[in-house]
Amino acid sequence: LYAEAEAAHHDGDFAAASRLYEEVLSLDGEYVKALSGYAMLMRMRGQLQEAEALYQEAIRIDGNCPDALCGYGLLLRTINRHDEAEAMYQRALAIDEDHVNTLCSYGAFMHTLKNDPDEAERMYLKALKIDPHHVDSICNYAALKHVVRKDLTTAEVLYRMGLEENPDHVGILYNYSSLLEEMDLDTDRAQEMYDKAMRLIEVHSPGLMESETESGSEDEWDEEDDDEDQLQDEVAMNMVARLQLEEAAGGGERHEKSNGARAGWESEHGEPWEGRGAGRAGEREPQHRMRSDAGDSG
Repeated sequence: LYAEAEAAHHDGDFAAASRLYEEVLSLDGEYVKALSGYAMLMRMRGQLQEAEALYQEAIRIDGNCPDALCGYGLLLRTINRHDEAEAMYQRALAIDEDHVNTLCSYGAFMHTLKNDPDEAERMYLKALKIDPHHVDSICNYAALKHVVRKDLTTAEVLYRMGLEENPDHVGILYNYSSLLEEMDLDTDRAQEMYDKAMRLIEVHSPGLMESETESGSEDEWDEEDDDEDQLQDEVAMNMVARLQLEEAAGGGERHEKSNGARAGWESEHGEPWEGRGAGRAGEREPQHRMRSDAGDSG
C-alpha cells in the first residue's frame, strides 16, 4: 500500500497519494516512511502546519532517520527558521554523511542562504560521486556553474545530462532554456523548454513536484579519491565524455557564446533561486514557493 502511495505521489496524483498515505497510517501510525512521504506531500500542497506535525511525529518515532530530518530541514527553511533548518541538515549528515538528498538540499542552503558557493559545490560534488545520476544534484551543480562560476559550457553539459535522467525536471527545463538563449543556441528549443516548465508548474500547483531519482551507478567512481579538485575534474570529464559519445552517434554540435548568466532555478528539489532574473517579456514568472522532495522520498 505504501508503494502505491509513493507511486501516486511521484506521478503527481496528489489526491490518490493523500488517500493512500492515510490508509497506510491508519494501519500503522508509526510507519516513518509514510509519515515523511505524507509530510512532503503536505508541504508541496502548501499545508505547512500539517507537514510540520507529520515530520515531528516521524522524528519522534525515529530520530535517526535522515530522510525525515532532511525533509524537516527543508520545511523549516521554507518558513524561514533557518538556524533550525541547518541543525536538521547537520543532524542528518551526522547520522549518514553520505546521504545524497541532504547533501543536495544542504548544498542549496549553503549557496542561497549562507552565500558559500564553494561549500555548496563541495556538497554537490560529493553527492554526485555517490550517485552520478541524482538529478537534483545535477540541476543544482549546473545552476551553480551557470550563475556563479559563469562556466556555461559545463553548465550546458550538466543540464543535458539532467534531462537524460528526467525530461520533465522543472528546474532544469527552466535553467536550460535561459542558458540556450544566453549562448545563442537553439532559441526555439529554449522557448519550448520554458513553456513545458510553466505547464508542469501549473499542473502541480500549488506545489511543484520535482522528480525523485532512484538510480544505480552506471559509472564506477574511485572511492579512494578524496581530492576535491580531482573529483570535480572527474565529474566534469565523465559528463563531457558521455555527451561526446552521444554527439558522435548523432552528429550534434555545441557552441559557446557567453552573454552573462541570469540567475536560475535551484532545485534543492524544487527550490527557486531568490535572485532570478526578470524572465521573458510578457510572460509571468513562476511562483516563488519552496517545494522539495529531498529527504522525503523514502
